[in-house]
Amino acid sequence: MIRSIEDLKHMKEAYLEKMGQYSHLCMVCYGTGCMSSGCKDVRDAMVEELEKAGENKKMNQYFAVLTDTRTVGVMGDGRSYDRVLALRAVTTEDFMTADFSRLPWELLDTVSRRIVNEVKYINRVMFDYTTKPPATIEFE
Repeated sequence: MIRSIEDLKHMKEAYLEKMGQYSHLCMVCYGTGCMSSGCKDVRDAMVEELEKAGENKKMNQYFAVLTDTRTVGVMGDGRSYDRVLALRAVTTEDFMTADFSRLPWELLDTVSRRIVNEVKYINRVMFDYTTKPPATIEFE
């Protein structure tokens, strides 16, 4: 479990350090070996659900990105002011161009609900629907 905003900052710093080197992983930590429960919970939710649905075999790269954005939400009986997590999944033949993976809405709903319910300090999950170009595959 993420215990503080510092844990969230660590997740983002680790992601930025190892940008794009690991394919087919949830890349909050990009393979740095960080196994804080927050990173593990995000990976578990995304990877387990993609594998269960068989969607992981249809894409070339997928990962989660902790953004700097904070949003107001409601968690339990109170308001929260927590972080936004962005999910990115792409298909490509050459990594010079890429298209976003067309994941089923039901799958995105399941992943989003798991992350929001299982990972402390994240109250919103977004999916990046941008192609390359204009965007890069990495989320920088």
